[in-house]
Amino acid sequence: MNWHKIRRPYGTRNFIRHRFAADWTPCGVGNRNGRKQLLLEPIGIVAADAPGLMPDSLTEVWLGVDVYSTIMAYRTDRFDDAAAPKSWADFWNVEKFPGRRSLRKNPIDTLEQALLADGVPLDKLYPLDIERAYASLEKIKPHVDVWWTGGAQSSQLIQSGEVDMIALWNARAQAVIDGGAPVKIGWNQGLYSIEGWGIPKGSPRADIARQFVKFCTDPKQQALFTEFLAYGPTNLKAYEHIPAERASSLPTFEANLKQMSIASEDWWSANRSEMTERFNAWILG
Repeated sequence: MNWHKIRRPYGTRNFIRHRFAADWTPCGVGNRNGRKQLLLEPIGIVAADAPGLMPDSLTEVWLGVDVYSTIMAYRTDRFDDAAAPKSWADFWNVEKFPGRRSLRKNPIDTLEQALLADGVPLDKLYPLDIERAYASLEKIKPHVDVWWTGGAQSSQLIQSGEVDMIALWNARAQAVIDGGAPVKIGWNQGLYSIEGWGIPKGSPRADIARQFVKFCTDPKQQALFTEFLAYGPTNLKAYEHIPAERASSLPTFEANLKQMSIASEDWWSANRSEMTERFNAWILG
């Protein structure tokens, strides 16, 4: 989230938006609470108002409404299920799992994947061991055929068969699957994040915005959202209203969620600039 866009109207009282969407993981409590900047209004919702909300999707000033994840996907016409890559160690194992590969041209998630490939447990990733991550990346770098830079590109790569396996966002992969491509998602060792709503401090329409945010807690409304985009609801009671086939394709479906972990907003907030500079230099090296 670009906090400067929120600071400016707060200082001038010239509001462009009366609510905004922001992408934070559960680890980013400092940002989501908005206390350092004093930029967010209380949303007026407590846990009892929305039974079924998953942990860390609600604070005094922020409501998480959907979950997306970074996962591995592979072509089923290249690998049958028994012989398919099931982990980032498998993705890195070019002898056992030959094929064209693609990773995101960005340190976010890619550093974590490198560490997971090198044996770091999913729940022990942070703080990231940067030297270990780059040692792991050096092993896979000669075998990465495409470093993708946008979601549409990642979809096209796996849909067309230009690559056989890829790290990408789950909704991008699911759209390809829904379109009929022979692709499967592997949820194991995925990293998920929560998107949600906040209200700029001092908004003259804060009360109306609060009504909207509360509306977004409704499990039926969250269920409707999944018809159009394969993001998981944060109110898990929404699964009572989602067809089983669709439910199993979503990140917060129980069987999928338990295979993943949270990407640390706190760590990336503190290190993103430095990590991006180093990663870009490494790619060119």
